[in-house]
Amino acid sequence: MRLLLIFLLMFSSAAYGQLTQTDRRTQGAQTDDAAIALKATMRANNITGDNGRVAVTSYNRLVLLTGEVADERMKTEVQKQVETIPEVNAIENDLVIAPVSTVGMRANDMLISSKVKAAIIDTYEIYINTFKVHTDRGVVYLMGRVTKREANLAGEVARNASRSISKVVLLFHYIDENGIKDLIPKQANSADRTDIDRERQQLAEQRRRLEEEKRQREQAKLSQRINLQASITTPTNDGEYTISIQTNADTASLKINGEEIGGSAGGSYAINRIARAGQDTKLDIIARDVYGNTDSKTIIVNRPVVESKASHASLNPVQVKRQPNRDAVAIIIGISNYKTLPKAEFANDDARIFYDYAIRALGVKPENIKLLVDADAEEVEIIKAFKTWLPSRVRSTTDVYVFYSGHGLPTQDGQGLYLLPLRADRDFISRTAIQFQEINADLQAAKPKSVTIFMDACYSGQTRSGETLIANARPVALKAEKKLFPDSFTVISASQADQIASSSPDLKHGIFSYYLMKGMEGDADANRDGKITLGEMQAYLVENVGRQAGMMSRKQEPQLIGDVGRVLVGR
Repeated sequence: MRLLLIFLLMFSSAAYGQLTQTDRRTQGAQTDDAAIALKATMRANNITGDNGRVAVTSYNRLVLLTGEVADERMKTEVQKQVETIPEVNAIENDLVIAPVSTVGMRANDMLISSKVKAAIIDTYEIYINTFKVHTDRGVVYLMGRVTKREANLAGEVARNASRSISKVVLLFHYIDENGIKDLIPKQANSADRTDIDRERQQLAEQRRRLEEEKRQREQAKLSQRINLQASITTPTNDGEYTISIQTNADTASLKINGEEIGGSAGGSYAINRIARAGQDTKLDIIARDVYGNTDSKTIIVNRPVVESKASHASLNPVQVKRQPNRDAVAIIIGISNYKTLPKAEFANDDARIFYDYAIRALGVKPENIKLLVDADAEEVEIIKAFKTWLPSRVRSTTDVYVFYSGHGLPTQDGQGLYLLPLRADRDFISRTAIQFQEINADLQAAKPKSVTIFMDACYSGQTRSGETLIANARPVALKAEKKLFPDSFTVISASQADQIASSSPDLKHGIFSYYLMKGMEGDADANRDGKITLGEMQAYLVENVGRQAGMMSRKQEPQLIGDVGRVLVGR
């Protein structure tokens, strides 16, 4: 930057003696104009960076801003920064919001300026050094201190200088004819004529060179072909993807579905977009190089809809606050792999993990737990557990817990309930299933202090298709209105009588069993007092089981038979 300033000062000193012969600005104004152009250019570049191009032209402290910027905010910011330069009197802001012009466009502007200057030189009624000529995007700007007559003549000369001119803008400080007398040399001496001839020759040479460059560009246009290559990344879950484009050419314009992206000297682009969910997005890409050659590509972007899935924490018995060992026994049954009936998904896993919750949350000693899973859950083993094993461990002070996860069915008359052991056969239900009334009688005969039954099975006998006992819908529900149990009994079942008790591949458990055990971990302790009552557990199950079933387009509402104020977990 220091070298540039030295160069400008050296040029100004050397050329000032010649230019001031017809330059109607004061020496101070010419010095200020040079400083303004330098300062304004630096400030504009700091704002635009690679996203814009600002050309600064200053004449008699009137600043002309031309070029391209990214948006209206950038255009305004450039003007504000230039306004802070003390020497500036006025600003003409002709910046446009557009992609940065190509090298070819700017070369064409230089050619136009040279033609206008040559035309003014050939017009002996006006002096070239009286005017500042600047061209940007085909628009010619004339600046100077001139009379109305000179302004009209210069404007007419400029308009006829080239067919490539789109418009001529006059930015003059007007003076009257009398005020111009002292500014015009009375007679051009030989030195003046020599300077004019030299400038005419320089302009002619510049014009010849620009015409040659134009010819070369036209030749290149005929021989060079743009080659558009485009690819996209796979959209992320939130839909964002990147379009990578390479044209292998100095690119003047790139459009995607009609939207102008802008030029790129190297022809490389990386553009981030958001794809619409659940449909194909078509991208029509058209690129044009600086010679006018075009190429196009069409790309299809597909963004599938991400399946809505809630995340669930795995069951973790370690989260349960360990309860002291109590006078309690538990029978835990889980049957998934039936011999002749459809599989009851995850029922065996429900039972196996409930074993640990019985120990930690309910305070049952391991030696007082009978665990019957799959092959061990034969009809005779279940009957023995209730008729012989249970009575041998129960006293009047004992709390009994029963957990069952598997298939259930109503009796043929609709008045009774069946538990289905491993070898239950739907064609011989009365002989191969166990009536719940029988188990209920065995529990009452043992005369324990209390009985709590958790039933992850249903008794609707129906599925969504109207069939019975499908693999992942285990029929369950007790009829609370019928007095089946004494007051010391509590029953929490998975669903109402006409609903399906479902299992979930996401939870990898029966929905009821999962939230029953999650509740025991402390999630059901609504008032955070360290105790979980049956009322708190029921409210927790109704909310969470119902929501999870709703995600499967089902209805499932657990039901409670018993005292809602009784403490289930924590003493």
